[in-house]
Formats: sequence, C-alpha cells, structure tokens
Amino acid sequence: MCAHLGVHSRDYPMTKENFEDVLPELWDACLSLVGKGEYIPELVGLFKGNGIRRRDIILDASGGVGFPYFDLVKNKFCVWYNDGSKDMSDYFLEKAERLGIEVPILTNYRWQEFGER
Repeated sequence: MCAHLGVHSRDYPMTKENFEDVLPELWDACLSLVGKGEYIPELVGLFKGNGIRRRDIILDASGGVGFPYFDLVKNKFCVWYNDGSKDMSDYFLEKAERLGIEVPILTNYRWQEFGER
C-alpha cells in the first residue's frame, strides 16, 4: 500500500488482528506524501464559490487522521470533527495536541447514525 509514495507495508506490518490499530498511522503516512499543497487552496475556492464562509460550520463527517481538518482550521474555518472509528479519533486527537490545535467538537458517530442525531 502506497509503495509508489515510499511507504511500504513492511514499515507497518498489518494483520487481521491489528488492522484497526495500524490503519491511522499508515493512512497519515500516505496522506503526508500526496500533493495537499494544491488541494487546500482549491477546496477553499470551492467553499467561497458556493457561499461557504469561514464562520459557517463545516462537518468533517469522516475526519480520519485530520485531512483536510487541520489545514482548514489553519485557514480560519470552523470545522467540527467526526469519525466512527475510535482508533482514528484517538490518533487525530494526539496529532491535534502535537500541532497545538484545539478541537472544539469531536464525535464518534457512524454514517448510519447521522439521521438519528
């Protein structure tokens, strides 16, 4: 997985038993190697073009390891985080603490639960 980006499975030995534990770190490593630099300005432009302002609340419904959450917060957007995986959320919170970013809203709902909330 992601070998073409320099991330090799031998660095993240994954088994059926530890998949949930290894996935957040592996996914973050893959994302760190892709061209995020171009993506965020385009996303911000898309928001502006559709009338989404920085003070509007954006729900990152499947927040994972924090992409694009952290970049949007750095661009002064109001973002609420959610991920149905506790392992992803735990990794996200550790990363937020390392980056010194306060997370005002954190939920752990699965997609099928959104209609009930």
